[in-house]
Amino acid sequence: MESYLKYGTIFCVVPNNIENASYVEFNKIDLNCLTYKCSDLNLDIKENENLEFFSNGTKGILYFCANTKTCSNGFLNIVFPDKYEILQRRENQRINIKEKVTVREHDKSFSALIEDISVGGMKIKTTSELKINEAYTVFLNFDNLNLKFTFIPARISFEDENYIISGQIKSDNASDKIELVQYCYKKQFEQKNRD
Repeated sequence: MESYLKYGTIFCVVPNNIENASYVEFNKIDLNCLTYKCSDLNLDIKENENLEFFSNGTKGILYFCANTKTCSNGFLNIVFPDKYEILQRRENQRINIKEKVTVREHDKSFSALIEDISVGGMKIKTTSELKINEAYTVFLNFDNLNLKFTFIPARISFEDENYIISGQIKSDNASDKIELVQYCYKKQFEQKNRD
């Protein structure tokens, strides 16, 4: 794992309370301990708390869980993890799921079925026609998610009386983005281990 830990690499760290998720910068390895610089000096992470770490790299997404040793004076020290995973090679790997999503256009709402989703986009199936490059609000309320994103269709096809629509998803809420990242990585990990 040491080959993936380069000085200055940015990691997303997700504690038990996702509202406290933040970004940290890898600093050093020392005596079975990893040290990170915290950009958020008020990062609320407890001693011995189990954390999830994600980082984009040239060979894929590095993912691991580890317990906190200390978090103070702008530094986060964690126990060196027992195992790690390289989850994907693409930055925004699409996850195949079949979940309902609510789409809102101004004062009108309708449901759609997600075919696949990633951190940056999704493909839905619906009987309602959407317009390319228009902004729609989507609500992801499944698998303990309760997220709101903007969906911008980029491609539309028509099959078996349904519109198949692929597009980009965006959010101004950093917590929602991190929660979707965490969801996609976990789903990919589950699907990879089922295969």
